Amino acid sequence: MRSRRDFLKGAIGGSVVLLLAACGPSSSQPAPATSAPAAAPTSPPAAKPTTAPAAGAATSAPAAAATQPAAAKPTTAAPANIGGAEVNLLQWNHFIPTADPFFKQQADDWGKQTGVNVTVETINANDLVARFTAAIQGQSGPTIFQMQYLAPHSLAEGLYDLSDLANEIQPKYGKFYDQVNTSATVDGKYRGVPYAIFGNAFVYRKDYFQQAGVQVPQTWDDFDNVVKAVAGIGKPVGQTFAQTFGDAPTFFYPLLWSFGGKEVQDDGKTIAINSKETVDAVTFAKKLWDDGLDHRAASWDDSGNNTAFLADEISATLNGASIYFVGAGLDGKTPPKPWADQMDHFLPPKGPAGQLAWFLDHTHGIPTYVTGKNLDASKEFIRWFMDPAQYDPWFELQKGYTVGPGDRMAQSKMWDSLPAALKPFQNAGKIARALGYSGQPTAATNEVFAKYVIVNMFARAAVQGMSPADSVAQAEAEMKQIYSS
Repeated sequence: MRSRRDFLKGAIGGSVVLLLAACGPSSSQPAPATSAPAAAPTSPPAAKPTTAPAAGAATSAPAAAATQPAAAKPTTAAPANIGGAEVNLLQWNHFIPTADPFFKQQADDWGKQTGVNVTVETINANDLVARFTAAIQGQSGPTIFQMQYLAPHSLAEGLYDLSDLANEIQPKYGKFYDQVNTSATVDGKYRGVPYAIFGNAFVYRKDYFQQAGVQVPQTWDDFDNVVKAVAGIGKPVGQTFAQTFGDAPTFFYPLLWSFGGKEVQDDGKTIAINSKETVDAVTFAKKLWDDGLDHRAASWDDSGNNTAFLADEISATLNGASIYFVGAGLDGKTPPKPWADQMDHFLPPKGPAGQLAWFLDHTHGIPTYVTGKNLDASKEFIRWFMDPAQYDPWFELQKGYTVGPGDRMAQSKMWDSLPAALKPFQNAGKIARALGYSGQPTAATNEVFAKYVIVNMFARAAVQGMSPADSVAQAEAEMKQIYSS
């Protein structure tokens, strides 16, 4: 058992694993709301009052609407013994403006039907883990944590084993995607229930690719050809090498994996970063930099590529769907760009070891200080909002921004109603892997990420001029120190 000091160190170190502007249009999130209001008039219709199902009851998934999601259908009443319980869910500020009001309306409806006092508090994603850590240490706070990435591993000692609940929910989604399933499980136990993956893809300008004489790349070598060609017409590919929450690691971890490199062996302990495959990946990244990546991006934060693309300065960049939403005028705030119809997406290319990606993922956990009726009600609330009758309308509302927790969501009819440019996100979850791939992640995996060991390994060689072999050796030394502490 780790000491309280060790627990705090690991948990707080994991707080930087939160993807911000890589998923959103700016480097900050909207102001937090602390209550559960009804959906605003400008939002899609809020979920109509529904009735919570009995514990463990299954319902069928409604057909996906072509436009706005349908309200959840009434089911049966929740167990009477949770009436009067307190449920407080702490989660991020969603980047889709209508998503939080919609979910809060659903929560409010469930609370009225069950007699449970429900609060959904939304805050900046940067602040989540610090709040969770303080709650566990103080043994008081939210009854449900919405966690990102490997937070279940950092917080495992303070979270309940929710394996029964997760295994009950999984069949409703076909099979949980590997990334979110790995994020949720610690030593074979679900410390969180998989909730969603938010996909990334390269957004690009079809007209500039055509002008440069290139097509969508299928391999990383093809991608290098794209980099050279679009740089030649003055519209380079933008990719940051900086210590950013999202855009740098979501590019470099999958690049490492697709070349066959890995941080540790499958045992999750033996350092394996210093390999020919890793050196090859770092060498390739340097080639991309030398061949024409936008050098302004060396110090971009997670909003830099959004700004550059929307300003018509670059032809492609890795991002969530938010650049497309803004550029196409689908964010509800911005008129479409004159070139909106020229935007499209492609997933990360294949490398010698395959096509792999790493995205933002969410899980829900319950801290062990929650007991009695509040514990029962918190589990029941997760069971309820993960039922397709509630989940699918929330999923459809986001129009491809989330790909869900499992492969059933790739079959949703919603995808047929979306612009063709969003279709690549449909199957993005299938290639997603968690940090520490191909082994099982640990708290040390989180610390390696938090200290940007992998990102810096690529940046030293590509941007700063260190030899790839020396940069990999330095990363190995840093990892050994982390894994031995």
